[in-house]
Amino acid sequence: NTTANLKNIIISGSATVGIDQTGGNVTVSSSIIKNSASHGINKQNGTIALDNTLLLNNDGTGLNNLSGTATVRHIIAYGNNLGINNSGTINGWNSILWGNTSQFSGSGSIMYSDIQGGGVVGTDNINSDPLFISAAAENFQVSKNSPVLEKGTSINIPLYDFTGVQPRMSGRYPDMGIFERSEVKLPLDLSYYYTDLSGTTDNITATTSIIIKRNISGQDIAGITIVPNTLGINIFTFDLSDLVITQDMSGLPVINIP
Repeated sequence: NTTANLKNIIISGSATVGIDQTGGNVTVSSSIIKNSASHGINKQNGTIALDNTLLLNNDGTGLNNLSGTATVRHIIAYGNNLGINNSGTINGWNSILWGNTSQFSGSGSIMYSDIQGGGVVGTDNINSDPLFISAAAENFQVSKNSPVLEKGTSINIPLYDFTGVQPRMSGRYPDMGIFERSEVKLPLDLSYYYTDLSGTTDNITATTSIIIKRNISGQDIAGITIVPNTLGINIFTFDLSDLVITQDMSGLPVINIP
């Protein structure tokens, strides 16, 4: 009856399996399990719940649920020999199974998810390239034209995405996968400027376009801090790609993250 809560971890390069569960209750959230010589997660009995988790490039199966119950919400399985194998009970939604040799084996229901090749039982699944920014570089954010945007269900979802700070409901419906696109509005009565990593400072206008990057673990590798120059305090730091500042119909500056 062991209970384990794993959050914000990276398990990489295991000589066997990344996580080997035999009973108990396990939750894994905002984590990455990759490059295991066998399965990313091998599970017998008990329960496991995966939220906002990436199963990447494991030589076996991303999630091998031999028995017991598995719940998967907002996961991505990519580059594994098999995305998910289920011989027990599985319930899943708002996920992406793509780029594996095979995506899913066994019985069970995966709903509101993007599954390459289709063929999995579940409501409102799609079979379309999710348009990751760069799977090769382990950047599993999706482009602004991705078919997975706002295609998830809003029922029983995590409060935040993989980053732990971006709310899941930034639009009418949540996105499939581990990241949520966002839009942030700046107060109209403040004058804003941005300072990049080289120390260059410029005014933000309706046509300002800023290109920045983020890595898969959410750590800043390059970024721009946006502060109001009237208050001199940090409001937020973005470390995403293709951040563009525009204006809405009322003239309010809007930060768009495609």
